Amino acid sequence: MSLSKAKKAGAIGLISLSAVFMSACSSISQTNADLFSGIHEIQTRVDTLQDGMSLQEVSEKLGVHPNVFYKLDRAELLRAQYGAEPRINVDSDRLQEIGDALSRTEGYEISYKEIKESWTFSNFGTRIKNTVDGERMKVVFIFQDGKLSETVASGGPVNDVDRDSIVPKPAELVKFGRSL
Repeated sequence: MSLSKAKKAGAIGLISLSAVFMSACSSISQTNADLFSGIHEIQTRVDTLQDGMSLQEVSEKLGVHPNVFYKLDRAELLRAQYGAEPRINVDSDRLQEIGDALSRTEGYEISYKEIKESWTFSNFGTRIKNTVDGERMKVVFIFQDGKLSETVASGGPVNDVDRDSIVPKPAELVKFGRSL
């Protein structure tokens, strides 16, 4: 039984289409990966810090140059200290006191990220799978009068898988092709 030229072309097209949709792409996103081997190492180094250290001492203890730290602006500093967009109710008597405290407070942040993201198109294009795997951590250092007063660490392992079926199934493609 021989196939007509149109059927052969259709079969070749379907095979080509499936080869395209059975492919994978990936990317790696890194921040300060050359400074730390992972979040466990960061946490171990941060655990050696003591209140009262200067930024220079913190930098030396962590084994990173001071220019690696990101200096927080006032809004970021308030978020780091009090959480998301704090509302501080103050009367006029305390306004000066709070302003003085904020003027003596500085915040610095160091981030680490090693994330691999991959996309897989499979089953003739009916499934798209997005996988994110790796580690992400941020550590905020709060200094009062130039001395370390608080360390806030957040982050951890990242492992996320999303599956979609946004691409039509082959049977739907055939129906669509017949309707043309």
